Amino acid sequence: IFVKADADGMAGGLAEMIARPELMATLSAAGRRLGQKYSPARMCAGYEALLLS
Repeated sequence: IFVKADADGMAGGLAEMIARPELMATLSAAGRRLGQKYSPARMCAGYEALLLS
C-alpha cells in the first residue's frame, strides 16, 4: 500500500487494511519473511562468512 506520508494518508492506508483482511494477511506474511531474511543473527553470520573468506 502506498499512501501519502501524512496523518490522512496513514489513516486511509490503515482503513484499507482493516477493510481487506486478505491484504493485511499478505502484508503481514511478507513482513515476517523480511524479518527472517534480515534478522540480526543472519546478518551477523553473513558478515562473519564474508570476513573469514
